Amino acid sequence: ANRQGYRFRYLPCALAGIALTALFPLLPPLPEQGGGYAARAVTGIILGFGTIVPGVSSTCLLIGTGLYAPYLRALSALSVKELWMIVLCAFLTILLLARVIDWCYRRAYGYISYAVLGFLCGSAVLILPTLPASPLAVLSAFALFFLSALLSFLIAGAAAQKKAEKD
Repeated sequence: ANRQGYRFRYLPCALAGIALTALFPLLPPLPEQGGGYAARAVTGIILGFGTIVPGVSSTCLLIGTGLYAPYLRALSALSVKELWMIVLCAFLTILLLARVIDWCYRRAYGYISYAVLGFLCGSAVLILPTLPASPLAVLSAFALFFLSALLSFLIAGAAAQKKAEKD
């Protein structure tokens, strides 16, 4: 996201991406959540969106909307009757969004990158379990989070140093 530099004005885009993704579970369930046409169309749109927008996990979005289980059932059964609508909507979404996303990245790389980062963070939150109730469990969860973040930064720093030594 910072490839072309960081600007503080990009931050609201990330927050908007997180907020938008956080709203997914609050949406009213589709009448045919078990696999009707509307649910299949939304599943296809989410799959197409996740294919085109880098870093966005369509699986996380499908889980957050409650559409993942019906999609997996149709996919595991290879039910053409159910999958054709998903495939059609995914294909149309990819066709429509490919040029739009490319254009957006060329015009406003930082804004789009931070919005995508927001979607990524928000979609990860969708699949996280709720926080544990006991204070010790909460403390250990945060400790593990910060330890993981520290290790991630150390590994990234080592990789950057190794690359700099090669050059």
